[in-house]
Amino acid sequence: VYFFHITTFLLVVAIWVFRHQVPYEVRSYFSIAFQGAIAVVGLYTHGVTAAGGAWIIGSAITATVLQGQRVGIFVLLTLLLMAVILAASFITGLLVPPIIVEAPSKALIQWMLYILNWVFLGGTTVIAVGYINQYFSETMTQLATKSHALEESQFEYFDLFENVADVIYRADLNGKIIRISPSSLEGLGYSPDEMIGTVLADYYVDPSKRSELAAKLQE
Repeated sequence: VYFFHITTFLLVVAIWVFRHQVPYEVRSYFSIAFQGAIAVVGLYTHGVTAAGGAWIIGSAITATVLQGQRVGIFVLLTLLLMAVILAASFITGLLVPPIIVEAPSKALIQWMLYILNWVFLGGTTVIAVGYINQYFSETMTQLATKSHALEESQFEYFDLFENVADVIYRADLNGKIIRISPSSLEGLGYSPDEMIGTVLADYYVDPSKRSELAAKLQE
């Protein structure tokens, strides 16, 4: 048991030190296996205890967050199956593990109550975390899709703005030009740099048109 603890600690340190070189899949599955191994070793050495069940549920939750709901359910069922095997071995006397803190329980009803409790708590938690994880995943996918569509729309807008033959401009509520297409040089005789920051009404020859424009801008 102590060899297992020392080996696990060294592996955790190695994963942390080389985390940038180790792929995500390796790190995630190691975390799941690490917690699952603690749960099994805890049940093997201490018998039926709440601490062992906490590691079982924790391992299943970690698997759900890192690899999805299916992996979380698989990990939960695998660890529960191992708990059932250990329980049967303890109850029938086929297995006599090294005892560290307390003797492994031989009461069938105690094992049944604990395992059923782990099934209920672990199952409901994994399903809930799985749905939350799926919601965030779908939300991020939708945001990425909308962001990509917005980038494409902006690219098309800028491409049209830069290459259109007619003069296109944007102005604020005071009529000040914010942006104008390069075609202004050919159409109006002014470059965009000369016109940006100036008032749009100044380019109307007919004074009445200027007042009409000012009235529309105030609406």
